[in-house]
Amino acid sequence: MPLLSLGIPGDATTALLIGAFTLQGVQVGPLFIGNNPMTWDAMIIAMLIANLAMFVMMYFAIRWLAMVVAVPKHILFPVILMMCVVGAHTINYGIMFDVWTLLVFGIFGWAATKLGLEIAPFVIGFILGPSAEIYFVKSLESFGSLSIFFTKSWIVVLLWVLILGSVVGSVMLARRKSSML
Repeated sequence: MPLLSLGIPGDATTALLIGAFTLQGVQVGPLFIGNNPMTWDAMIIAMLIANLAMFVMMYFAIRWLAMVVAVPKHILFPVILMMCVVGAHTINYGIMFDVWTLLVFGIFGWAATKLGLEIAPFVIGFILGPSAEIYFVKSLESFGSLSIFFTKSWIVVLLWVLILGSVVGSVMLARRKSSML
């Protein structure tokens, strides 16, 4: 709901969903529900039906689906990789650029995981970066300088406090986590 109504992704999956909507020409955010009432209603009804169907299916099939955990990684990972490559190749009618992009970002994700970096902020930044840049330039065009970001308005002060609080909090959390190890 925050994704469609506010345009704010909650995690990496919803950030990818924003990218999929953008590729289809659908802009999520405060105007999404008003501009796309049929799509909104269809999504709500589809989610309701999907939840009911998943409950029924999982109630009876969970015993067998749980056996996927028993499949060794050396068998499961190549199958997943093959499905990803086939999907990337067929999404744009066989353009190899998509497969190479999958490979490059897959290696980046693997290396980032090995280095202890979080992947979700990179995905969210990759998806939301162009929109953030557009709105940043629009705000600069509207006000003429960066001074709008440093006025003494209560909302500007609140935003700066929240930004600094989140940065300080994440640094303190990282230090605490590293000192525990």
